[in-house]
Amino acid sequence: MQSKGEGFGEGVAMNMQNLVGSHDATRIGSAVANPDGKKFSDWGAYFNWSQKSNNTNYIARKPTVQQLKKQKLIAAFQILYLGSPMIYYGDEAGMWGGNDPDCRKPMVWNDKKYNPEIFNPDQSKHEADVVNFDTDLFNWYKKIISLRNQYKAIKVGNYTTIATNDAEKIYAFSRKLGDEEVIVIINRSDKNVNFTNPILKKGKYKDVFTKKGIKKLTIKPMDIVVLSNTIY
Repeated sequence: MQSKGEGFGEGVAMNMQNLVGSHDATRIGSAVANPDGKKFSDWGAYFNWSQKSNNTNYIARKPTVQQLKKQKLIAAFQILYLGSPMIYYGDEAGMWGGNDPDCRKPMVWNDKKYNPEIFNPDQSKHEADVVNFDTDLFNWYKKIISLRNQYKAIKVGNYTTIATNDAEKIYAFSRKLGDEEVIVIINRSDKNVNFTNPILKKGKYKDVFTKKGIKKLTIKPMDIVVLSNTIY
């Protein structure tokens, strides 16, 4: 499958609206809770499979802490990638839901209290899932969005893949504009991974959050590291 850049050119990719959920699709919180189902690329089959009314086996429950780590990685990639990221309301607050109409629940606010969810797709009951505003997840979105606001290279810079390692589940890419460069390394495995690349040996990159210079790098499980040659 071609990426947007390969299929249409970087100019089009730069102007694309990037979204991972909407009023007509599974929320990202439920997508990460159902990783072994149909694929988005087969939309007709996926649409029916991901509706609670059509699939009694669909996991309609609140995503686990581990599954939310995957959502964080997906959100970070979405925000740091080419184009204009669109966050569907409530995804940043930890809302979950299968395909339409389950994805259209009322917004969850941090100053309100909500009844727990207790029903499976077939209307049998499960242990109560607490419905609340996820402050930790919300702060993660804010943290990554702040990078996009700080670095013009992320907004309009070019995009280059630096490293792929399916065995270790590592992916790294660069966003660059003029002299400003941002490097993103994603570890989607369940173990620490040592990342080595000739680009780090130059010694000019620092972690954008800790401000520390990086020549050797260990990335924690299901985590992301963002480096730059410009620190604000």
